[in-house]
Formats: sequence, structure tokens, C-alpha cells
Amino acid sequence: MIIKGKSRAGPSQLAHHLGRADTNERVEILQLDSAGTPEQAFRDWQTYTLATKGKLGLYHANIDPDTKYEMTPEQWTRAVEILEEELGLQGQPRAVVMHEKDGREHIHVVWARADMDTMTLRSDSMNYQAHERASLRMEQEFGHEHVPGKHAKRDRDAQPEFPTAEARHDEWQQAERAGIDHRERKAQVTALYEASDSGPAFKAALEDAGYVLARGDRRDFVILDDDAKVHSLGRQLPGVKAAALRAFMVDVDPERLPSVKEARVAIREAGRAAPLQEADQSGQPDTTAEQAIQSQNPLIAIHRCRRRQRQTPSVSISTPYAAL
Repeated sequence: MIIKGKSRAGPSQLAHHLGRADTNERVEILQLDSAGTPEQAFRDWQTYTLATKGKLGLYHANIDPDTKYEMTPEQWTRAVEILEEELGLQGQPRAVVMHEKDGREHIHVVWARADMDTMTLRSDSMNYQAHERASLRMEQEFGHEHVPGKHAKRDRDAQPEFPTAEARHDEWQQAERAGIDHRERKAQVTALYEASDSGPAFKAALEDAGYVLARGDRRDFVILDDDAKVHSLGRQLPGVKAAALRAFMVDVDPERLPSVKEARVAIREAGRAAPLQEADQSGQPDTTAEQAIQSQNPLIAIHRCRRRQRQTPSVSISTPYAAL
């Protein structure tokens, strides 16, 4: 039993995500402790947070059993109750939404964190351990196979090292929006890294593949794809330690790289500038407008050139991407 969740704000975005019929075969509201729509309820619950001087007024979790188990309505209800108990959210208004995708059912639960009796937010500390305690209780109660975790469910003899997730929740959301498999991107970047003998060579290889290497706010290096989406360079290289990557990139000065903001502007300007290039009567492209734009930002010229020269990546992953 896999459980993921955290405190958050953004009631409208959350309601939109839970109601998406375009990415799910079935969307069904099982419970809503409020009048009106889920979006109206989430907005009200987030507004309650103002009285507590807090910011994250919602707790969003999803409960996802293995596909080999078919949950009954009573078991789904019991699963929500167990998780609510472990998170300490008893008595709080909640919404429960069922999603079915590719024949697989999972549920989303959203609680209001603001306790109007005490005018405080219900604590969300140690929530990952609470998820694993709830998951273990569900497995034992429903007779499901035990799934090891890194906290409360961890067997330290059989599992000396912490397990790591193949992808974070935000990564699969980003991949779902862009239609790009995060594993395919990691395999491509890793292949470029392994084929490069130095940091500058790696930088050039990334640019040839259509990426822009930039200076991250909290990390030494990030890369941006053609859609100006930001990815940590270190997370694209599984098995490469941060110290090893810094040593490899020692000849690339982060201060000489564009910031994320600058790189995004360049990528977007390059995309908007493309239609300006037209052929004259001789069949040769008119580069006057293009040169004017490039003179304002050299990075645009680099990215435009890389995008024109970009070829189909030679590294591919045959396994289809599937998100919980």
C-alpha cells in the first residue's frame, strides 16, 4: 500500500487536478464535507487558515494499493479512517475523490488543517512516518503484501540502506504535463555524461541535445529543456554523487552560466523569434530580425542554433512510463 501526501495551499489548482477527466477514465467524488463544489470547499478551508496565521491550510494525500488487490467500498472507507487517525486529523472536514486510470483505482483525500476550536493548524510533522504506520495497518487489516518503507516500516536488518524513489511526485507531474518520460530524459543525460571527458564537453553535449545548462538558485547546476522546464542536473545522473559531479564540472564556472530566469527568457524568445525568419525571393532566409534579437541576447542565438541542429536522441527507454 503506497501513501503519499503533504500540506499545501493552492485550492483551485488542487481542485482542478482532482477533477481532471482528461487524464483519468473515471473521477468520482465519494465524500465532500462542505456545500458546493470541491473548489469552493478547498477555498473555504484555505481561508480558515488566515485565522491561524498559517499558510498551508490543506493536507492532500493519495492512497494507492497494488493492482493485484481489488478494494471494496468498505475497505476504501476504512483506509481513509486509518490514515486520518495516524495523521491526527480526526474530526476535520475532508473530501475523498476516486480516480481510475488504466483500470487502476486510487483515491485522493483532502483535509482542512485549520482547527476552528483551537484556532491552530493540525500538526503535519513526521507525516511520512504516519503514512507508513497507516500503510502497515492497512496491509495487516486487508491482508495485503507488506511493502517496505524507509521510516516506520523499515526492517533495518534486511534493509540497511534507505530506499530511494525512482521519481518524486513533482517529477511525474511535470512529465505528465510535458509528455516526456523522466526515465528517458535521465538515460539521455547520463549517456551524454558518460560519453564526455570533461565538464565543458558535457556542457556542449547537453546543448547539442537541446538543453541549456544554467546556474541554479540552490544547486550548482540545472538544465532547462525546450519547454523551459528546470531539472536538477544531479538528479538526472543516478549513482553520481554530488561531490563527484562538482569535481567533474570544475572547469565550468557557474557564475559564467545564465541564471534560470535568464535561460528561460532566452528559450522563450528563441521560440517566439522563429516565425520571423522568412525566405526572400532568392530562397535565402532573411535573418535581419533574427540577428537583431540575437544581438540583444547571445544565449538566444546559441539555443536557436542548437534547436535547429538537434537530432533524435540515440538513447531511449522501451518501458512505458506509468505514474501512480
